[in-house]
Order: sequence, then structure tokens, then C-alpha cells
Amino acid sequence: MYMPELTRHGLQAVEGGTILLESISVAVVFRDLLAETVITQVYRNRETVPVEAVYTFPFASQAVLLDLAVCIGGRYLQGVVVPKPAAEEQYEQAIAEGHAA
Repeated sequence: MYMPELTRHGLQAVEGGTILLESISVAVVFRDLLAETVITQVYRNRETVPVEAVYTFPFASQAVLLDLAVCIGGRYLQGVVVPKPAAEEQYEQAIAEGHAA
């Protein structure tokens, strides 16, 4: 599968297409030596068809991802955090079974 080199953070189309970042908000709560941060980003697909996209998280490599939730076309999806190799395997299997990305 083709994957572009990702040098920016955020949502990027895999092949062509434009996904614009419309807004962003950040809320931080400090607890002792930890900072719990909630980042809300709103993107808009300007294409007339769905596009496959890759999201690159905007945080340091030492950060820990605890949760991911997205709203796409009015559908609310709750993510499950898994190691990268398992995520790639699940993705490839879903594509092979004919599911959309």
C-alpha cells in the first residue's frame, strides 16, 4: 500500500484531495508532573467523494495516547489504542475484506 511521507501533524489525504483544518482548540489540566491535554481539531473534506487520510498526532514521542474519538459525517467513533503493528494488520485485513478505510 502507498503511504506518503508525513512531515506535518494532523490529517492528510493519502493520494490527492484536500482536507482543510478549519479550527483547533486545546485544553490542558496539570496534575503534579503530568499534563492531561485535550486537542479538538475540525477538518473539512473539500472533495466531492470520500478520501483516504492518515492522521499524525501532534505530540512528543514521550507522550501517552489515552483516547481517540472522531465525528465523521455526524457519526461518532470511539478509537481503540493498539500497538502500531497490530493497527496496520487490522487495517490491511479490513481493506482486503472490502471495507472502506
